[in-house]
Amino acid sequence: MHKSSDDRRHDFSWDTLRLFLEGFSPVDLESLAITGRQEAVDFISAYGYDLSDPREKEEAEGIHREAISFISHYLCPAIDEDSADLEIPDKIREPSDLSDLLLYSSHPDDSVIRAWACAVLRVMHTISHANLAARTPYFREVQEQILGPFMQHIYPSPDEPESLGVGPSSVPLKAAFFKRRKSRESLILKLLHKPDNVASEVYDRIGIKLVTQTKVDALLALKYLRKQNLVSLPLLTPGRSRNTLVDLENFREAYEALTAGKPQRDEEETDQEFFRQLAFRPTTESQLLEDRMSSNPHSSPGFRSIQFTCRKLVKVCHPAATVINQLRRQTGMPDLGREVERHYPKQLRFTFPFEIQITDWENYLASRHGESSHVSYKRRQLAAAKRRILGGVLLEEARKMRVANNRARRIFRLTEVDPELTAKGPQVGSSSSEEVRPPLV
Repeated sequence: MHKSSDDRRHDFSWDTLRLFLEGFSPVDLESLAITGRQEAVDFISAYGYDLSDPREKEEAEGIHREAISFISHYLCPAIDEDSADLEIPDKIREPSDLSDLLLYSSHPDDSVIRAWACAVLRVMHTISHANLAARTPYFREVQEQILGPFMQHIYPSPDEPESLGVGPSSVPLKAAFFKRRKSRESLILKLLHKPDNVASEVYDRIGIKLVTQTKVDALLALKYLRKQNLVSLPLLTPGRSRNTLVDLENFREAYEALTAGKPQRDEEETDQEFFRQLAFRPTTESQLLEDRMSSNPHSSPGFRSIQFTCRKLVKVCHPAATVINQLRRQTGMPDLGREVERHYPKQLRFTFPFEIQITDWENYLASRHGESSHVSYKRRQLAAAKRRILGGVLLEEARKMRVANNRARRIFRLTEVDPELTAKGPQVGSSSSEEVRPPLV
């Protein structure tokens, strides 16, 4: 049985099928298979925005305006000499209706408009995720419960860090940093170049960074965090640990060699014996140990550190219980709301991720300059996001604009050198075969 020509059951959008079957990110779709206005409106409704509701429509339009602003500020400027600044077309910047963007993104003929529509929709999708992350409830309580315990172990104070802990097990520090919140722009940029593009999987919105004097101290800091239960082993996030700072096997060999044959009662005494033996070694031998520790062939050539993600079980007062307690204080009625209180738990519990980074002073200083600097990292991140969001069509358009600009500048320079070239050139409609041509680009 042959399908009829108008049987849409047999019209496949191969890219969207691949999205279901292969699991890549919808951000990487090159077009949408939207065939009409109503389908576009239904698509937006299924995503979560009812454009017939004034409040939801206003929110969606606000996301569009922010996406346009973000693209104009971060992605349109040229990033290298082979491209030019881009300008968002008016019909994309100010569509008569948001559903137009979905129709443009499915346009089979105008590849540039289709690419621009897809770019804006990608950023809108990302901003929508970022909004959910920014509205994380109880974020202040989350910050206090995660960062507070770490700050209590920084001496003499978090603002003047000299050691992690006090006493024989303390670790000298050169610096300590506490990230309380990831900036909105950084969150959007990170989501734009993340493969899964999911805000719930951004792990470094809260973070701790410890800078030790040496690589040995970095391992001791890690050990201190474990012994003091500042991190919980069962709550470490699998697949989120990375070590480019030390070669653990080389350190273990040196540690066991220097403490062999010396009876110690516990780990602390063993550590003290290790450092006592290390102190009697020549400076060159201590430096050799540092060098051996960083000789891991899999190490990153740039910034080196120990990084891992952990989760913290956060406990906060239920909002209903908070309101009831406020009413009791205001009315002086201690039994107010007892019946309501039975239906709500007094406390909410959930886990929240945070990232810990430990590095030594040498690598910290290196990270502030050159290719491993934060500025260089952000530049690479921005370039990756631009390639992913704007796509090959727009980058090719930018290159064409650059070539055209270069040609125009060369013609201008040529006529400046010899103004008579313009006067001697063929007139409009002339059949002369002696044309003055600009140099080939």
